[in-house]
Amino acid sequence: AAQKRGVEIRRNCAVTGFLRVPGRVNGVRTAQGDVYAGATLIAAGSWTSEVLKPLGLTLAVKPIKGQILLTEARPGLLGPVIEAADTYLIPRADGKILIGSTLEEAGFDKTVTLDALGSLASRGAAILPALAKLPLVASWAGLRPSTPDRLPYIGKTSMEGLFVAAGHFRNGILLAPITAELVADLIAGRTPAIDLAPFDPLRSDK
Repeated sequence: AAQKRGVEIRRNCAVTGFLRVPGRVNGVRTAQGDVYAGATLIAAGSWTSEVLKPLGLTLAVKPIKGQILLTEARPGLLGPVIEAADTYLIPRADGKILIGSTLEEAGFDKTVTLDALGSLASRGAAILPALAKLPLVASWAGLRPSTPDRLPYIGKTSMEGLFVAAGHFRNGILLAPITAELVADLIAGRTPAIDLAPFDPLRSDK
């Protein structure tokens, strides 16, 4: 949809630095050349703090590791999504069932461990006993961007032209549409639909 509206998407294009003058960011340096912009948005998830370091900016976003496993199953074995305490079961259209997840402070380590997978399997089977007899299809780990108060950072930074949208923890995919709308309003100089004070990137300094 973005490309149809004229947006240029550069895949596998590392950002190597920022274009700046004192107090202002004017774009980014990349492996494919400089990109000048009136507004630059950092939406780098768990890596947001690392991205901002060269600018001397500090934002309390850190990765929280989550391991997940996927089991084979017949379609219809599980109806709706089930959440129970710290475990959830998500049925896919082809019948496979996703069991999640762990919450681990492990830095940027995305290693999958037998200990965690065993725990997930046991927790899943406690909710739906039939899972205990199903084959494992895949397992992986992801990094969730966490903030101290579990609220995302959405808004302007202390540098002109630089905005942040990060720290959505486990809800990034759910909140992406409204976050995009709010950031677009900010960049375009419109009043956002909701009060963004609770999500101010500078709130940790206040």
